[in-house]
Amino acid sequence: MLAISLAEPLWCPWNSPQGAYFILGGVASVREGSFLTSLKTGGARELLAEILGWYGLAAVVLAYASVSLSFISPSSYLYQSLNLSGAVGLGLVAFMKKAYQNGVLNIVWGAIAIIAMIRLFL
Repeated sequence: MLAISLAEPLWCPWNSPQGAYFILGGVASVREGSFLTSLKTGGARELLAEILGWYGLAAVVLAYASVSLSFISPSSYLYQSLNLSGAVGLGLVAFMKKAYQNGVLNIVWGAIAIIAMIRLFL
């Protein structure tokens, strides 16, 4: 039933500690207890956490790269907004996954962005 043309399954970003989603020779396979299986059993919260986490990562990296490559100014609302929204996304995921050190770091990161935005406004 499942055509496997690869010796090892390919890694996909939907891996989770409980299981994994692999593509085997172009045919999808979902192991019991995987992230995709949990979506069928009410795992919408986990999906939202993944989306927020990936957005947060992209926002913070985009902000850093944009300032480092002189595309935007560090004293711009865009830069501070990217940092703030990225910190919120990463912080929520950190607390949902009980990674408290990362969560606190993102609270501080977001607070710095808020203070910087207030200073830009005044």
